Amino acid sequence: MKLRVLIPLFMMLLISNVSAFEREPNISGSPSGRIYTAWMDTTANSTHLSRSLDKGITWTDQIPNGWTGVDPSVAVDLAGRVYLCILNSRIKCIRSDDHFTSIALMWELGGTKSDKPFVGIGPGDAVYITYAGDSFPPSACAIEANASNIFFVKSVNQGISFTVPIQLTLGTIPNGRCTNAPFVMGPNGEIIVVLNCFVVDVSQNCITQNFLLDHKVYITRSMDGGNTFSAPTEFIVPTWSTNIYMNQEIKARLNLPFPAMLPNGILALIYSCENSGTDIDVCVQTSTDNGVTFSLIRIVNSDLPNSFHFWPTISADNTGLHALWLDTRSPGSLLDLSASKIYQTFRADSKDAGITWINERVVSSMPFTATGDLVSSTSIGIFMSCYKSMCAWSDTTSGTAKIYFDWTIQGLVAR
Repeated sequence: MKLRVLIPLFMMLLISNVSAFEREPNISGSPSGRIYTAWMDTTANSTHLSRSLDKGITWTDQIPNGWTGVDPSVAVDLAGRVYLCILNSRIKCIRSDDHFTSIALMWELGGTKSDKPFVGIGPGDAVYITYAGDSFPPSACAIEANASNIFFVKSVNQGISFTVPIQLTLGTIPNGRCTNAPFVMGPNGEIIVVLNCFVVDVSQNCITQNFLLDHKVYITRSMDGGNTFSAPTEFIVPTWSTNIYMNQEIKARLNLPFPAMLPNGILALIYSCENSGTDIDVCVQTSTDNGVTFSLIRIVNSDLPNSFHFWPTISADNTGLHALWLDTRSPGSLLDLSASKIYQTFRADSKDAGITWINERVVSSMPFTATGDLVSSTSIGIFMSCYKSMCAWSDTTSGTAKIYFDWTIQGLVAR
């Protein structure tokens, strides 16, 4: 008797080959199966958009000359319209109705000191965007006078017009700078926003090694489709000890939570957390009440202590949760962030809402040596991004930084 069972099949493919410094991938897809990955060429400070029509097997660059701008975010609505938002002093967004063969609409948001946009699609193909405003004040010590706040806007007519920006942070942190706000949508139209903020050292004219003193995370939610939001409540990210070989500023940069929402409404947050002072693990906490309360911490990776796992990201679909992260378990690596450290890209999946994790595997074709900008940013998604069970990331497996793609495919095999 032959049984047909589902087994996971994996692939790793090179998406880009433009320059030696390709970073910040952001991936999304359409109901028709098209996949889009926006990414940045850091040598030219430009954004590209790669498109696949065959489930990620081959890719074409729809913006071969690049558009000036960084921090890309891409989303696709049910009608197949593609939205791309980037940072170019202000937030610049583009809509294409023909898979980025041409541009249908273009608009700008925020002021000239804005930062990191995130774009997503809500019910009725509503367009949601979060971004940081005034993230780059004239002087770092003027941070309170130029508060870096997170804003939310939405459009119910596919980007033709937008609501007045709603300020989500409301001056939550004295001497604070909020730099990005990834968000997810629930099955009943809920919008859950994660506010990543930093406490800034304003002493000594802000000229200190540890410019960022601490990392604060807040959660706000909308239950009415983005018309109103709750007051931000703090999500406690465990503080790393002084045992970890890095200064306080680097610690503040590396444990930024990223959210995912399962179809049944379970919210998951993933981030790097310390385990007993000798290990940095990939940690997940889940919530069944839209982020009001959370489960205990669960560890995603299963390797031995004394290794470092960071920049994790997470996504969800009807098969479960999917995690991706950078990893130093390769032999010869120490628990630090030296430039000579050997890294690999790992991923794992969960079928039970994050309680247990399976299929943990390396997706880099070979270990690679990291470059200094691994810890040079306060943004989420610098190296990796996932959409459903598809993930894209940047690593130097080929010798220079390129964008790669991996998909957990549920394949039918006769037994």
